Amino acid sequence: MTNGWPDGWGDPPPPVEWFSAQNEDWLAPPAPAPLPSRTPLWAYIDETGDRGSVTVANSSPIYGMACVLVDQPAASRLQAAVARLRKDFGVPDDRDMSWKKDLKSHSRRKHAAAVLGAVPGVTVLFVYYRKDRITQGTYHTDQQRAYDYLAHKMHKAILWATQFSGYFSVAIRFGHVRHHDHNKTKTYLEGHRDTKAAQALVQRELKWVASKDHSESQAADLYGGFLKSAIWEDEYGSFEGSYIKTIWHQIRQAHLCGNSYSPHCAIPLGIMSMPESYLVTQHDWFPCGACKHKKITPLVPLGADPLKERGGSTSRVFPSRRQRRHFMSSIARPADRKPHPG
Repeated sequence: MTNGWPDGWGDPPPPVEWFSAQNEDWLAPPAPAPLPSRTPLWAYIDETGDRGSVTVANSSPIYGMACVLVDQPAASRLQAAVARLRKDFGVPDDRDMSWKKDLKSHSRRKHAAAVLGAVPGVTVLFVYYRKDRITQGTYHTDQQRAYDYLAHKMHKAILWATQFSGYFSVAIRFGHVRHHDHNKTKTYLEGHRDTKAAQALVQRELKWVASKDHSESQAADLYGGFLKSAIWEDEYGSFEGSYIKTIWHQIRQAHLCGNSYSPHCAIPLGIMSMPESYLVTQHDWFPCGACKHKKITPLVPLGADPLKERGGSTSRVFPSRRQRRHFMSSIARPADRKPHPG
C-alpha cells in the first residue's frame, strides 16, 4: 500500500482541486475562517441618487448607498489614495472631494476607479432600489422612510460582513444628509437591528459625519458614483459599467462569482438591488455570465412600461410566479395596496 492506496490498483487519483468555471483557472481551497479580531472595522457610507419619489419631477430613477469597510491598515492606505486623487484633481483643501464636482469627465472617473481599485484590504458594499419597480404608496414615497429603509439594509449588510470577516466590532459612520432627522434613523436602525448578525458583535459607533472630515467618506462617495454610472442610464440610454468592473474585486464575495462550489457570491451579499436581486445582473456590463441570480428577461429601461416593452404578456415579461405577483401588486388599486413592512 502506497500512501493509503492499495497496491495493484494503479496510480492513485490526483488530489481534489477547486476550479473556477468563470475564470478557467485553478483556485486554492477556501481558507478556514479567522478567529475574531479585537481590532475594529470602520464602515463609511454615502448616498447616490435622491430620496424623492419617482413621481416627483427631476427625481433620480434610483436611490442607493455605497459603503467602504476597512480596518486600520486599509484605512491608512485608502486615505493615501484619496489624498492622491485630491492632488491629481486639484481639489481645494477647504472642501471635500465629490463625484458631482470633481469627477465630471470619463478620464477622471477612470483614473479614480484605477487608484481606488488598487487599494488592498477594502471591502465594498452596495445597496440600491429602482423607484419604478417599487409598489406605489410604500416606503419610497416618504423621504424619511426611504432613507431609513435603505440605511437599514446597508446596516444589516455591514453587520453580516463584519461578522464573517472575523472581526469583533465595527464603527459605522453614515454621511451627513441635509434636511434629515438622523436621530429618527438611529432609533429606527437600533430598533430593527438584525439579532442573528449581531451575535457576539459589538457596534462601537453609529453616527453621521461630514465627508470633508473623513477621506473614507469621500471614497464612499466615489464608489457610489461608480454604481450610479453602471445602473443609471445617461441621456442617450447608455450605462457605463467600466468603473464598477475596475473595482469589482473589492465588492464583498466577488471572488466567489462563477464558483460552482460556493452557494454565495456578490449578489446580493455585495450588491443588493431591490426589489429583486436579479436587476443588477441584467446589465450588459455585468461580469459574471454564470451568475445563478441572472434572469433571461432583458432589462426594461428605467421608467418604461414593462408590458409594452415585452409585447403585452405578463408571462413573457415576468417568467416566475413571484415576479408576476409583485408586478400585479404594483398596479393594484390604492385600496388594495398594503404598506411595506419597512
